[in-house]
Amino acid sequence: MALPYDIRNAKILIVDDIESNVQLLFHLLTGAGYTSVDKTVDPREVFDLYYEHRYDVILLDLSMPYMTGFEVMEALKTIESEGYLPVLAITAEPSHKHRALQSGAKDFVTKPFDPVEVLTRLQNMLEIRLLHKQLRKYTESLEVHVEEKTASLHESERKMNYLLNFDALTGLPNRILLRDRIARAQEIAGYGNAVMGFFLVDLRRLSLIRSSLGLKVEQSVIIMLAHRLMEWAKRAELTKREDSVARFGDESFGVVAVRDTPEELASVAGEILTALDTSFTVDEQELHVESSIGISICPNDGYDFDHLIQAAEVAAQRAVESGSERYQFYMPELNQNACERLKIENDLRHALEREELLLHYQPQVDLKTGAVIGFEALIRWQHPGMGLIPPGRFIGLAEDTGLIVPIGDWVMREACRQNKAWQDAGLPIVPIAVNLSAKQFVPDIVDKVREALLASQLESHYLELELTESLSMENPESTVQILRQLKTMGVYLSIDDFGTGYSNLTYLKRFPLDKLKLDQSFVSELSHNNDDLAISRAIISMAHSLRLRVIAEGVETEVQREILCDNDCDEMQGYLFSRPIPHAECEVLLRAQMKTFIHVGEC
Repeated sequence: MALPYDIRNAKILIVDDIESNVQLLFHLLTGAGYTSVDKTVDPREVFDLYYEHRYDVILLDLSMPYMTGFEVMEALKTIESEGYLPVLAITAEPSHKHRALQSGAKDFVTKPFDPVEVLTRLQNMLEIRLLHKQLRKYTESLEVHVEEKTASLHESERKMNYLLNFDALTGLPNRILLRDRIARAQEIAGYGNAVMGFFLVDLRRLSLIRSSLGLKVEQSVIIMLAHRLMEWAKRAELTKREDSVARFGDESFGVVAVRDTPEELASVAGEILTALDTSFTVDEQELHVESSIGISICPNDGYDFDHLIQAAEVAAQRAVESGSERYQFYMPELNQNACERLKIENDLRHALEREELLLHYQPQVDLKTGAVIGFEALIRWQHPGMGLIPPGRFIGLAEDTGLIVPIGDWVMREACRQNKAWQDAGLPIVPIAVNLSAKQFVPDIVDKVREALLASQLESHYLELELTESLSMENPESTVQILRQLKTMGVYLSIDDFGTGYSNLTYLKRFPLDKLKLDQSFVSELSHNNDDLAISRAIISMAHSLRLRVIAEGVETEVQREILCDNDCDEMQGYLFSRPIPHAECEVLLRAQMKTFIHVGEC
């Protein structure tokens, strides 16, 4: 295997005619620890650069003036004696992907960039590239002495590659190849606005079979289990599903499937259990294997491979412990009874008219001064029977039923009214941020914002509207028009959860934004995940280059605050300073700030 030191020092070339794309990739890679990264915006320079440096990987845009990426690859073939083009193609065109692979590229990444995808595919390709180099040197040294052994060396290489990616007992992909299968399934799910499920199939009784009947019988059962899962996957192919099966551990299998809804993933779990429940006959003995399944979902439970695996393991343990429920989702709400969902839906329809909804406000703090400089309005539901319900339990339902539109409109009106009330009370004047749902972000949102401001008499620059990164890119041309109208009114605009979607920097430059919000999924891992630290640095640097402020959400520890300060982040919010609080506690906080300086530390 290639050592991490070798990977960090691998020679990399970035080729893209758009300077902002080149800079984003350069900051991303150098921030991740790569030490030898070159870049160019002129594809005509690639031939000479490669001839001189022999790069380990070339990140090559396929659509460029002067020379396309395909023409660059054809030129490189004339000087690449090994026939190995170390090209990681970059494209926004689905039709170009297969053509790129046919032209010699070893993999591709999709525009707009997903930082996690870029780093993952680059690392995978470098590992293969450096391993290929090692194998080449090994082969050449042997050929000098024993030329007739070339055929056996090629066979050794084939076996090594096979053992690196496949389980020796079952022939299924192993955990290493599973990472790639999950990444590809995430891509497919992203194209179709679907969900990807990872199923951890736990087989606890295998150890009992081994201890009572021996290793040989256990291995026979594992092979038969693998065959059943492969047959199930082949049946799925008939319906144009691209499900994958892998050997995950000694007593477990992994299954990757893409479906339209979590409910369909539950059906997949049932199919897997049915396939494995039929008894096995080994040496004239009838054997049963009890299986339990833990399910994690992308994007609900995260995007990162390790997080999805960990979530599935937790869910599988719950399934084993429950006894009656043989499969469990990681998110508990997906296991709740449908009757509860129906009751909550009915109650939610009356929550507005019964005045059961209320707002809490989370302070936003300037990292340089420690001062409170704003609040984010966050909805809560004071249910008469269930108590205070957090948004995670009803916002998704509101989205599904369309209730999010009247609820979102109320949130905006109430947040404006409350902010004006604070100002009238003589409290420090700060803006208030309101999240917009995708269903709200239509052309009439401009009129609704204007009405909310007029009704409350709040000046427009004290209202901040947050829209998610993915929402902003659904229809970028329409987004530009709406944002420009809002900006003309004087409203402050920001992108929420930045880094978790698929931003197109060309459009991002056109959006009249004021701020980017660094997603808490990156913030939570800052102190122990180099990839998240590198991505965060790249986002902050890019935002500042576009003259945008950056606020980090979900800051919970002093270590996270210090890292953000060291990397010039502007603002933060999170439990380190305060949880979301009722309006009365906000008033106390603002009055205290008038008298004494309340802060969590300065950069």
